Amino acid sequence: MWITVTVLFIAVIVFVWNKIPVGIVAIGVALSLYFTGVLELNQAHQSCGGRSSPPATSSMRSR
Repeated sequence: MWITVTVLFIAVIVFVWNKIPVGIVAIGVALSLYFTGVLELNQAHQSCGGRSSPPATSSMRSR
């Protein structure tokens, strides 16, 4: 649990600092949780987006 809280705390600091793009920070969080053993590989991969979220272009085509 402390690993997760530490990674979350660091992620919040980096988000507020705003020097690194949000997407890179999010992927870094998923990878750090994977390498520390908190997440399995498929869980880390799912956190980066999956089939459950529709592509952004699909809403643009319907208009």
